[in-house]
Amino acid sequence: MPNARFAPIFAVFLVPTLFAQSVIFQPNSTTPLEQLSGESFQIFSSGTYFYDYTLSRTTSRSGLFGCDLGYPVVYSDKILLLYGDTLSTYTNSSGQLVLSSGSGGDDNISFIPNTDLSQCHYIGDVDAQLSTGIQKPSVSYGACPVLQTYLNPNAGPTSHKFQTTTIYGLTAGEATGPDETPSGAFDLNGTLYMFYIVQVQIPGVGPHFALESILAKANEPTSAFSNSSPPTFTKLFQVSFHPTIANPSNPPSEYNDYGKFMFNPVSVLDHATIASAGFLPSLPPALQSAQQVVFVFGSSWEYNRSNLYLAAFDIANAEAGTASWYYYSGQNGSNQWTSNESLATPLFPISAAPNIGNHSVLWNNTLRRFVLMWGNVQAAYSATPWGPWTNTTLIFDPNSGWGPKLIHRSGSSPIARTSPLVTIYRSDGTVANLNSGDTGFPYSPDQIDRPTVNSDGSVSIYYTMSTWNPYETFLMKSTFAVGPLHSGPVVSGASYDSSGIAIGSIASIFGQNLAGGVYPAPTAQLPNTLGNRQVEIQDSSGQSYFANLYFVAPGQINFVVPSAVAPGPAIVSVIAGTSLIASATTTIVPTAPALFSAKANGSGVASAFLVTIDGNNNKSVQPAFACSNGSCTANPLDLSNAPNGAFLELYGTGIRNNGGSGSLGAAVGPANTPITYAGAQPQYEGMDQVNLKIPTSLAGAGSVPITLLIDGLPANTVTVSFK
Repeated sequence: MPNARFAPIFAVFLVPTLFAQSVIFQPNSTTPLEQLSGESFQIFSSGTYFYDYTLSRTTSRSGLFGCDLGYPVVYSDKILLLYGDTLSTYTNSSGQLVLSSGSGGDDNISFIPNTDLSQCHYIGDVDAQLSTGIQKPSVSYGACPVLQTYLNPNAGPTSHKFQTTTIYGLTAGEATGPDETPSGAFDLNGTLYMFYIVQVQIPGVGPHFALESILAKANEPTSAFSNSSPPTFTKLFQVSFHPTIANPSNPPSEYNDYGKFMFNPVSVLDHATIASAGFLPSLPPALQSAQQVVFVFGSSWEYNRSNLYLAAFDIANAEAGTASWYYYSGQNGSNQWTSNESLATPLFPISAAPNIGNHSVLWNNTLRRFVLMWGNVQAAYSATPWGPWTNTTLIFDPNSGWGPKLIHRSGSSPIARTSPLVTIYRSDGTVANLNSGDTGFPYSPDQIDRPTVNSDGSVSIYYTMSTWNPYETFLMKSTFAVGPLHSGPVVSGASYDSSGIAIGSIASIFGQNLAGGVYPAPTAQLPNTLGNRQVEIQDSSGQSYFANLYFVAPGQINFVVPSAVAPGPAIVSVIAGTSLIASATTTIVPTAPALFSAKANGSGVASAFLVTIDGNNNKSVQPAFACSNGSCTANPLDLSNAPNGAFLELYGTGIRNNGGSGSLGAAVGPANTPITYAGAQPQYEGMDQVNLKIPTSLAGAGSVPITLLIDGLPANTVTVSFK
């Protein structure tokens, strides 16, 4: 029977590295391509302030002076952009541009042609000429797209020239005024569906709060949108609601509360894509047969101070209301889903305080990841909608690079919210200053589902980005690569074989910078966190499990494969908090027999003990190895006093799930040896033990190999010596 003599030895033994794939932002790849909105483009670069008309000239053409957001929906011929609070102008009898009454509280819908965005590089060309000392660059807009705004066919002489976003069926308290904006959209069979925040709370002091969001449906197919028939919408149902915040200076926690789906960017995936990505079995059963699933990545009534939440629904039920929605509520051995919005769980740890809002999430087929962008401006990635999400990567810095060139910095930049080419007046005849002295900042990076794959295999993602001062939107590009993380193969913890790791076995992942120090498990009761590191295994069914850990070090982590994982392809990830440190693929198998050696490298003398029984049935134990000063050698075993039997105790892993005695075989040197036990060793998690009955004929055999077959699979060869 198994005993408790063995103490595991795990050396930091590095094997040849086979790098796993990850997503890596290419430094300095973020580039502004074109300013989409407004009349004039401004840049302050290389000590020179340069301005020019925008290609779109939206002020003179559509009365659109400035706006933000720009949630994109891609169609074959155009890319719709759903804009937020819009500054609008009209031309008075004196030919002056005048701010419209209530300007800034209305929204608009615009579009650009669906062309190859990679061919637009106006801002980069301007900056390149400025950097060479040319103070008045001469640059063509070339293939940059022109932003067009749907016009109001019934516009009066002092009203908005553009068509304001109109939603019919709103009830008392619901509106499309200041800070009430679109927050996401998707298409179904040529019809646009739009999420919209229709109720806000704006305290006199302190942050704003979003109190209600809805889903609205376009009254016309998108193909029918035109200046003579601009888009209008009808409310379908309330998506999320939160009561008025009683004490805005001390708001309640958003957790275990309603109102988590105010800003609602979506990613729509078809069945084949979800199946290929590997997380289909982790969806609610009702969604596993859906032709398309809408993943809603919500943030709460706290605006851009929220965590991130997930809901999903069958696109065929788009108009069925939130009763058809499933909210992700965490993991308890497997993904949990609920119909109760208040139970939706944060996708980032609460301690991370991610401040999500004005964000976008899209699945990228080349990167095989969801890409999350938010803030000013950051990105993170995940292989599944629920995470884990990687480390945050800053992809646009408002304080360096392009930031100071395009955004006003108080006291040091001539960039202004007013236009250097046209003067905007108020209705009383005074010049509108429009907060031009405010320090600006970027926000709301809204991804366009039209990436390009470059010749080197990298992926350029295009998005709109809003800026405060100037109050405009830019067309942006950032490039990401599928590159190596510092991780090597996943191997058996005994043999270092990488062909597969067994359920319930001890395994190792190797690499570089996996941890900040060396952390052994303090007791035999293994934790699943050591040194702020966790190992997560996502199996072939899409389920994810955290492994218990023996040992964490910069070059190696030893863990136990959870008994619940399913056989088949799997992803093993090393996680620090919410950050993905390393990732590698492996195969989970029922058995993968491996024997520990004294040198802890899978070869040489076995980590074994010989138990002999003398004529009086007294037992003696001899170790098969002797270790000193980091070196282990064979300890010749004595069979001279074993008239009542000799048994060799071997220690390994990946053995316990064997098919029984009929599937086992062993030999020590030339002698076939009966196996009296092959199964779990009770003291150490994941450890297995094999007991062999040794014939006395091996006396004097010297060093001999041990051959072990489990379910027809050979273990690594180790040796023992007999004197």
